[in-house]
Amino acid sequence: MIPCLPGTAQAKTTQHGATLYTIQLALNLMWTPLYFGLGKPIPATVDILALGGTLAYLISVWGQVDPTCGWLLAPYLGWVSFATYLCVSVIPL
Repeated sequence: MIPCLPGTAQAKTTQHGATLYTIQLALNLMWTPLYFGLGKPIPATVDILALGGTLAYLISVWGQVDPTCGWLLAPYLGWVSFATYLCVSVIPL
């Protein structure tokens, strides 16, 4: 549970964080079929770049509420960054 924030601020931050989480989850679920299933590295790269940006913003929002929540997503951002590098490096091939 998110620690206490003053009333409305907690509700707005919680809703915003939940929306961002849902968006990043959808982007994550779309990447695998795009890249591996359909063999479309360019759309997959666009997807994973959007995923990385959304994830960075999610870390920022959750980190403002509870720094531990933000830091716990750091390994995931590292993995997405590495996967982005691999995805981009395949495009010229």
